Amino acid sequence: MSKVSSFIVTCWLVSACLLSPVLQAQSASGDSEAQLIDGEVKRVKAGRFIWNPDAAPAGAVVALVSIPKQQLYLYRHGVLIGASSVSTGKRGYGTPAGIFTVLEKDRFHRSRTYDNAPMPYENRLTWDGVALHAAHVTGTPVSHGCIRLPAQFARLLFSVSTKGMTVIVLGYENQAFRLAHPVMVLPTDSKDNAVLNMLDLSPTEAFRWQADNGQDGAVSLVMNKASQLLLVYRNGI
Repeated sequence: MSKVSSFIVTCWLVSACLLSPVLQAQSASGDSEAQLIDGEVKRVKAGRFIWNPDAAPAGAVVALVSIPKQQLYLYRHGVLIGASSVSTGKRGYGTPAGIFTVLEKDRFHRSRTYDNAPMPYENRLTWDGVALHAAHVTGTPVSHGCIRLPAQFARLLFSVSTKGMTVIVLGYENQAFRLAHPVMVLPTDSKDNAVLNMLDLSPTEAFRWQADNGQDGAVSLVMNKASQLLLVYRNGI
């Protein structure tokens, strides 16, 4: 895993304020009530979630987890289709912040580290034990590093997630930021560190555009805080 603290990848967050006008709020027991969400993502109470997959029936799915807010927001094709309260890692077992991809899915997973504890509807983020899975959610950090989800939301997430799906975990301001498998979104050096400073503007250049360098592939936007540059990559170029 590479530690990357000087930039924020924003390509998945451009449409973060596109919302369905009405989502369905549900408790862990399945009881529901209408909940209006007007123009912004509002906090979901502990143990509850909202779900509206019809807001975007198709497209790439991205999960955004906020450790400070203890919330997960799920986007499909840039549109919010769900949000949930979560419980992340407690002191001494902190959930890492960074950009991850789902490494494996296991509907009936059991922990090899914690006495065969059940972790149903697992979406694994790291090979050293961090995953999204169903468990008791308090809306506070109480886990051993995993991201706990209400059982019904974990099942719904499992139904739309895919291996390779992007999961962005936002931590506290002073928390190290990791880029898992950075080669998927950025060029890397021989030590698997993301290479960010690939272009230097002259004092007379406001910007430089070299679209012919990469004509096909996924587009990534990177804001380099250290150099105050916005970098645009296509297919890692």
